[in-house]
Amino acid sequence: MIARHNPGVHGAVLTEALASRFAVQIQVATDYDLAAGLLVNPRAVRVARNLAARQGQGEVGWAPQLRELLAFQQVQAVLGADAAVQNLIGVAPRRTVTWSPRSSAASSAAATRRSGSAGRCSDAPAPA
Repeated sequence: MIARHNPGVHGAVLTEALASRFAVQIQVATDYDLAAGLLVNPRAVRVARNLAARQGQGEVGWAPQLRELLAFQQVQAVLGADAAVQNLIGVAPRRTVTWSPRSSAASSAAATRRSGSAGRCSDAPAPA
């Protein structure tokens, strides 16, 4: 039997007891090179790669997957990079960042997430 599961997705709970019944478990990571090849904004891909690396170290709980990066690309094409950034932040789970004494960026990102403010993806200066 072959099955697939997306851990951490709301409503898609696979208990440890059930998961242990699968003899082979394979984790498939997002292919960020593919996202770059599909011409997703290079900054969005870089941020996603960095978040994925931090997720692997346990510093954050979420990183954009290919589906979110493709949605970013579509939103950017219609509404611009700033709207795409805001949308990507909006789809991130509320508890994305966990505090780590090794990373002051984690607490800064958490504060940004709580306040609802976000960075800009363009090179234009932020409005005053």
